[in-house]
Amino acid sequence: MVQLNKLIKQEPVFPDTNQVLKEEMYKKNLKITALSLRAGSKGEYFMIKAECEDQQVSFNCGGKVVVEKLKKVVKELEAETLIEDGVIVLPEPVEAMLISTKSKEGKQYDDLQ
Repeated sequence: MVQLNKLIKQEPVFPDTNQVLKEEMYKKNLKITALSLRAGSKGEYFMIKAECEDQQVSFNCGGKVVVEKLKKVVKELEAETLIEDGVIVLPEPVEAMLISTKSKEGKQYDDLQ
């Protein structure tokens, strides 16, 4: 039997970064420099490349609020999309903070401030 990951090698989107969990990025000052929009089983999500505490990090975030805000950022900054690898390079870093918050109905969700 052959393992799938040996047949289909998936290269990291941002190999020059330390890949972390989004939960590790909560309430930290981020300078977002690049994005990659992906399709997942629960909808769209972004792979985010950012500078945090003098480190280059990358993480996934698929919350509807975050995805919509990042799409607006891309549109507003008229970011250049590198078609060959699906990476959206922002013309200048965007400072933001990823937070986990609750809706009026008490539902937990991610947001960018």
